[in-house]
Amino acid sequence: KNCWMTIGVSQPMLLSSSMSYILNCSSILILGIYLSAHDVGVYNLAAKISMVTSIGLFSINSISAPKISEYFTNNDMMNFNKIIFQTSRMIFWFSLPLLILLIVFSDFFLSIFGDEFIEAKIILIILCVGQFVNSISGSVGYILQMTGKHYVFQNIMIFATFLNIVLNFILIPKYGILGAAI
Repeated sequence: KNCWMTIGVSQPMLLSSSMSYILNCSSILILGIYLSAHDVGVYNLAAKISMVTSIGLFSINSISAPKISEYFTNNDMMNFNKIIFQTSRMIFWFSLPLLILLIVFSDFFLSIFGDEFIEAKIILIILCVGQFVNSISGSVGYILQMTGKHYVFQNIMIFATFLNIVLNFILIPKYGILGAAI
């Protein structure tokens, strides 16, 4: 019985992780269908640099996830709410300077890889703002998964992945790498 319970919990988490991976690489794959290798490379670099904005989210999630689970399991809602509030505030204040730095010095960061990448400035800014919004939303995925809402999170990830793929097929042919960023 315990084995089936474990599978019941882990299956949606596996699917959520798989959807996250597909979500992250679908834009690049669809860009490859419609555009040149140069365009794919320019977009991919901007996407990689924009991930710097999420460092705070990834770092704080790795520390807070076990505490979120512990407080919820022990029905300690005061500390549960407190850690969510504290981590959200820390993520915001860690991510905001990175966002500003990447936007203000976007030409510099892109030119490190070659002057031809400076054309991705607007793409980098759009992706950084998107990563910032994702970051300041807090540890939502972990909270859902660690509070027994793993099926809800799985469904959100499936929908987001499907929506991303559909929008990529609509926007990339029309707007190129800008469509992928949007």
